[in-house]
Amino acid sequence: MKSQERAYSTKEVSHTLEIGDSTLRKWYLALEKNGYTFIKNDRAQRLFIESDLVKLRHFQTLVQQHNMQLENAAIVVVDRFGKGAFEEVTGHVPAEKPNENRSFPHSDDHISKLLKHIEQQETFNQELSFQARNISIASHSSYTKFQKVFFIEFPVHATKI
Repeated sequence: MKSQERAYSTKEVSHTLEIGDSTLRKWYLALEKNGYTFIKNDRAQRLFIESDLVKLRHFQTLVQQHNMQLENAAIVVVDRFGKGAFEEVTGHVPAEKPNENRSFPHSDDHISKLLKHIEQQETFNQELSFQARNISIASHSSYTKFQKVFFIEFPVHATKI
């Protein structure tokens, strides 16, 4: 961290990333679980610097656009960018290599297949729901007819004991 670098509060970062405070909390805890270190003030509150924002934006892309689990996204970010403000770094963000082999299970191809499967599942669920409604309507109709026939042909009479 540079001595005159601006530090942002949790509220400012959640506003900048357009996420809730609790979402940001889950994200930074996942990163810390994987070895990332954020700057903390004398009250143990986390402070975020520009390099943290870059990493959190990358984390946000992995989670929100690629539907990656928090744990996996944290592993990728820490592996790619390092462990935080106290780590000796060169000050630049590594560029993505064009032919980089991804070793994590959420490659673009895998994500595309999962998204297609989700769409198919949603269509199936809609059809199933439609069939269930039809069965319910038919059931109710049959029951109503049964009641009319049963009570007309076999009326219930009160008897004295």
